[in-house]
Amino acid sequence: MSTKSEGDFVRIRHRLPYSGKGFDTLGETVKAIGKAHPYAQKIGPMEVGKPFIPIEELVPASEAEGRGPLTVHQAIQRSRMEELTIDKNKTGLQTLLEMFNIVQEEGFFPGYMSVGSKANFQKWLEIRISSTRMFLFGVPVIPQEEIPDDVFILCGTDTRDPEPDDIRFSLKVTLP
Repeated sequence: MSTKSEGDFVRIRHRLPYSGKGFDTLGETVKAIGKAHPYAQKIGPMEVGKPFIPIEELVPASEAEGRGPLTVHQAIQRSRMEELTIDKNKTGLQTLLEMFNIVQEEGFFPGYMSVGSKANFQKWLEIRISSTRMFLFGVPVIPQEEIPDDVFILCGTDTRDPEPDDIRFSLKVTLP
């Protein structure tokens, strides 16, 4: 979910769960969204098999409080988390690839990398991550003050282009 202020209104983008069962339920789905979200400005695109529908609302600023975006940290706290013990015989990069594999085996896409300390994370992987484009293998790297400096969390999402509220699974390691 993301927000953008436009005068006395706030544009809120988020995703609604969708069964993705097919076009025969499309009209009913749009009607239900219109009733539940009277400020909807844009709905879609809807895709068969996709578990969500993107929606944009233009909400009066006075009603927008509490509808702000979910942070990655908040989404991680709401998701199922497993902890992986680092094998001392593996390099950081080998462990990271193992984590990617576990997330995919769980049925998710690697969506976010949350790190307590970017410097510690880079040292562990023995690589440099740009300060201007903080991505690794196409996945955003997000430093977070809320987690310890020696913690790295790989988040599994149900879409390749995720918002924080798409996080469904997290895999945590404590860096050596």
